[in-house]
Amino acid sequence: MKACLKSLLESDYDDLEIFVSDNGSKDGSDRFIEQKYPFIKLVRNGKNLGFSKGNNVVIAKTKGNIVVFSNNDVTVKRDAVAKIAEVFEDPTVGAATGVICHPNSYIVQNAGVWLHSSGHVIPNLALEDISDSTRYVSKIVDVDAAQGAFLAIRRTLLKQIGFFDENLWAFYEDIDICTRVKKAGYRVVIRLDCIIWHERSASWKRSLKLQLRKEMLRDQGRFYFLMKYHGLGFLWKSGLLELSFWVGHLAKLLMRHTETQRYISIASTSILSKRETAAVLRLLILVLLGKLMAIFGLPKVIRAIYTR
Repeated sequence: MKACLKSLLESDYDDLEIFVSDNGSKDGSDRFIEQKYPFIKLVRNGKNLGFSKGNNVVIAKTKGNIVVFSNNDVTVKRDAVAKIAEVFEDPTVGAATGVICHPNSYIVQNAGVWLHSSGHVIPNLALEDISDSTRYVSKIVDVDAAQGAFLAIRRTLLKQIGFFDENLWAFYEDIDICTRVKKAGYRVVIRLDCIIWHERSASWKRSLKLQLRKEMLRDQGRFYFLMKYHGLGFLWKSGLLELSFWVGHLAKLLMRHTETQRYISIASTSILSKRETAAVLRLLILVLLGKLMAIFGLPKVIRAIYTR
């Protein structure tokens, strides 16, 4: 969080109002902000409200025409906020972000996503390395949704479509709100010369239990999203779509080990090391267990849909 605040405060965009929504932190973050940055508006929630509600409690307190939601494990390039603000000079844009890269690099982590019929998100793979950002000056691309790690939305549009859906505690809340942005007739865009660094899922890496909870919440979010926009009857159809998605996904997983970001050629004699094989198997087990937990939690998801 310290690095996040430092990068935002060093931004070359002057008209910046910063709020911190403290979801019951136990590490002294709230005291640090009060002592180091007394001008930052701190909102203590008392407990972990999740991403959606944690952001919603702050939105009504903000005054700017553009509301930017940022994870605490994000840092931004000095000109990032100004470039995002510039995007909204186009009245057709409703939500925007930049290219989100892995920490201390220009290797792309997320440049927007496309939605698969199964509800899964498919990364925009048009970019892998953006170290030569001069090639992308002021270039804007449209996507289905932008990642919530650093997401800007028009204030007037938030009033029109509503805030984050609090039935989505974490995961798919960004997909959901971007879907509503597009349904309202606005564009969701990525500015390619705007660089943001993200320590992906930093808070979920602390234990195996948290990683398992992450997989469960991701699938529950997807189930909720499918039922919200396609109805309960669509859920059974998503089974075949799910199978087709995972066949392709597992093939890619064997080609590219996600933790090492190292490519393996089928044509070569290269094979996964024991350590890499164990990591891939652990990931698959986590995903499968998460899916089972999400399926057992379906009644709760269905109740949330019908009591909205």
